[in-house]
Amino acid sequence: MGPELERREVDDGADLLASGEGGIAARHPRLAPLPAHVAPTLADGFNTLGFRVTPLACWRAHDMRFAFASSFPRPDLRLELQGLERLIATHTLTVGGRSHAPPLAVFGHADPTGDDEFNKVLSGRRAQSVFALLTRDADIMESLFSHPHGDDVWGEPALQTMLATAHPEHDTSAREEAARRVRRDATARKVLFLAYADALCVRRDGTPFRVARADFLDRDTDAKAKGAVMGCSEFNPVMVFSEQEQREFAAPASKPKRDQENAGNRRVVIFLFRPGVKIDVGAWPCPRANEGSAGCRKRFWSDAKRRRAPAAERRLQEEVHDTFACRFYDRLSNRSPCERFLPRLVPFRYGLEVGEAMPWPLDATLRYVSEDGAIIKSFAIGEGQAVANMRVFTFDDYPRGIRFRGEVVQGDFVIPLFDLIDLGAVQDPSDAEAVLPLPTFEEVQPRADGLFVPIDLDPSREA
Repeated sequence: MGPELERREVDDGADLLASGEGGIAARHPRLAPLPAHVAPTLADGFNTLGFRVTPLACWRAHDMRFAFASSFPRPDLRLELQGLERLIATHTLTVGGRSHAPPLAVFGHADPTGDDEFNKVLSGRRAQSVFALLTRDADIMESLFSHPHGDDVWGEPALQTMLATAHPEHDTSAREEAARRVRRDATARKVLFLAYADALCVRRDGTPFRVARADFLDRDTDAKAKGAVMGCSEFNPVMVFSEQEQREFAAPASKPKRDQENAGNRRVVIFLFRPGVKIDVGAWPCPRANEGSAGCRKRFWSDAKRRRAPAAERRLQEEVHDTFACRFYDRLSNRSPCERFLPRLVPFRYGLEVGEAMPWPLDATLRYVSEDGAIIKSFAIGEGQAVANMRVFTFDDYPRGIRFRGEVVQGDFVIPLFDLIDLGAVQDPSDAEAVLPLPTFEEVQPRADGLFVPIDLDPSREA
């Protein structure tokens, strides 16, 4: 077995391995084995026992990890891809010295606004972009770049983002010049696409990883990845507005609010299946990512129209189990922790008191550091928002299930602010016991030259 992830069991038996504003990595609830009643036979034959293809784990990237109405993956997707790599490693079997990874299937989803066919293409493009990152398929990335779809235009801003991420050593003018050059050169673009994928698909130690093409559910048997990459259009929303909300959001002025409320429906989900699972691609019901929605509609529930329509109250799939129009996807994702409507996390805000008693130097740095040191969010003291006699620092993209400590750093000095804690738990008003565990053994005294001197409060310890 691969290395185990840090786990947190949720109420239905699933393990939420990592959850943050940008996505989820989780293990599905274990299914109890069903009894098999096999009839005897006098002939020379055998009975065949078949099992439904059922996911054992899932991964989800939220809408915020893509440019709005676009398939271009933002650099911050790196954090969620680290969770995916760990999830794959956890479920990889090693038998006889050979590793067998869990096969993956990627599903893109759009929100229930606009045209079904347009959203079928857009959701498929987002799924393809994640698939291309994982497999290092520069041809797919080039197709997404060269063939815009509505507002889904990668363009020069995407090139500059990729250059800044893959080549942080370049200054702004160098990146702008490189972006103009790469825009005209398809060969150079493919080199950039692969460098960007290497920058995003990294393990927690910073080394790149990739997923073999044969480690997707179709086992690389279909040239256009049927069974590996799907776009579900707007057919499977995790939330459906109420009738009143639908009327209010119909006004053009309400579009920003509607888009914000709909963000949970725009997502890319990857399901991981048991190592060794194979499918008959010809019998797989989902159309390819670049095909129309006719194949999807063949698998609709008989009451799909009602499921997709607003009702008197807002409906969540995790509560009422009737917002997915596709019965195949409904059964495939049944009880998946990745198919819940997740509101945005409350940002974690930390304030440092300023004034004569505690003159934090503006060139010092406040850091939030994960328990294993793999995730570090840093702020210059001067970047803090001035509020009364404090400077406030906001961490709005922290992953759930991972503990962080807070500290201020200047030169070789590290000043602890609070010990390890799940930042999301501190923000939960229902948990009165979740408080910041402050350090008990040190305090800080400013020196005349502006540097910090840690003072040991325990006289029993040697200096």
